Amino acid sequence: MKLICDLVVNNLQYAGLSVPKNRAKKCQVSVIKSSNNELTMVAQSADNKNGINYKLTGNVTQTFEKFVLEGKCTIRLKKPLADLILSKCDVMQLRLFLKTIQTGEDLLSGSNSQAANKKGNNEDSRKRLIDSLPSSQKKLKLSNFNEKCRTKLIILSKKELITTSFSQTLVELQIPDLGLSMIPPSVSRLAKLQTLDVSGNNLTDLPRTFSSKLTSLNLKGNQLDRSNSKTWRFFSLPNIRNSLSLLNLQENRLPALPLEILSLEKLSTLNVSHNKIKKFASSIGDLPRLRDLDVSHNVLSSLDISFKMLKLASLDVTGNSFSHPVDKQGVNGTSSVPSLKRIACALVRNHRINHNILPKTVQEELLLMRRCKCFKVVGSTDEQYIINSVKNLAQTCVFDGTTHLRMHYSSCNGCEKSQISSLRRLI
Repeated sequence: MKLICDLVVNNLQYAGLSVPKNRAKKCQVSVIKSSNNELTMVAQSADNKNGINYKLTGNVTQTFEKFVLEGKCTIRLKKPLADLILSKCDVMQLRLFLKTIQTGEDLLSGSNSQAANKKGNNEDSRKRLIDSLPSSQKKLKLSNFNEKCRTKLIILSKKELITTSFSQTLVELQIPDLGLSMIPPSVSRLAKLQTLDVSGNNLTDLPRTFSSKLTSLNLKGNQLDRSNSKTWRFFSLPNIRNSLSLLNLQENRLPALPLEILSLEKLSTLNVSHNKIKKFASSIGDLPRLRDLDVSHNVLSSLDISFKMLKLASLDVTGNSFSHPVDKQGVNGTSSVPSLKRIACALVRNHRINHNILPKTVQEELLLMRRCKCFKVVGSTDEQYIINSVKNLAQTCVFDGTTHLRMHYSSCNGCEKSQISSLRRLI
């Protein structure tokens, strides 16, 4: 259990006397155990790399935790009679540090506090926490204090995740295959983080706030289905929407592409392979910077006409169930008159009116509008299709089976009139 913080030792024996106050020192604070499970705190600094030992078990009078969420706390000791004032701590690490101290006290006294019962902690779990502590502390390495060295970090175990203090200078962080159900709050507060890999976990939700401007996010192999709509509001955060360029949503059991992703302004690489996507919204054509797209191993039977609006460098469509193309275009269903709401939504899209002031339900309706083969947004719900070569959709295409597939659209009034006129000429 290690904690990087600023430490001030305030000797209470001289309280009331005009004694100069000690200055805060950058320290690495560790908790170690003895053979009889008694806990000792070791405070190591650049001046004292071996550290100063402070007995904790049976020696803590009180802990002041009012400002824990600000990364601060005070531990009052009996011998020596002093206050250990900790500040500038990682909040998650500080909470675990205080929990470890309290656990040691409970085990020594054999008590089982009401707070522990409420949290569902039992005797065995508390013993495991203490057993995981080292019995000695190695000499301090000054590189632990050099935050400029820590721009990249890879966490490979849950124990390492718990005991590691995240530096605010981190640019790249990888936490793969740990079975996490949520992204740790301390990660959300890393202001300079650009690349985050949390693949192979059990994430079902995403943070509501995020401090940094992520450019790359790997969410492969999680459980981010669309059952919780609040999950995807993460991509509507201004700093995420305006900066994210690479997104991997592979193997997440998605039945459709979340609409919030279609508003990512700088998205250039998108991987949604090995999901359960049946159709793409026409708004995918509004991703002007998208260059690499992987939609392989889904359940697509056709592609939206808006795919032709994209300027893709690479496209992978293997492993889908595309309908066998026919030699001519066709129409599915009977003709119907669009509702006034859909007509109004089409006008808003075509005239590029600011839709952010509209209700959320209307914004979602806007993103689901269909396009004509001239790429105009229409209010019609009638589905028509044309046959198009896969090779015409990107510079490099990966496909299996036929080279042609269906692309669905809905005709606008202008294209319908032109089609009728051309048929009359033929007659």
